[in-house]
Amino acid sequence: MGMSPLLTPFLFEPNPEDKIRKTMDEYEAFVKQIAAEAGAVFDSQATFNVVLKELYPAALAWDRFILLSGTYGAGPGVFERNWV
Repeated sequence: MGMSPLLTPFLFEPNPEDKIRKTMDEYEAFVKQIAAEAGAVFDSQATFNVVLKELYPAALAWDRFILLSGTYGAGPGVFERNWV
């Protein structure tokens, strides 16, 4: 049985120079490294970067971490709509 996809960590912050975003990007690199061995990864931050071109981060999560369900059509469906 194959490995389930690993979701990379993400932050609702479009600025890659943000201190917390930089930390999440480091964690993301680690998850991608592990997942590459099994061929099972979904790049969460890349998906939300697309969304953040249209929405202010606080529209999705006031603290940039917790996804607000159903906000502006985002919420849980964001992953499903962008799964490749």
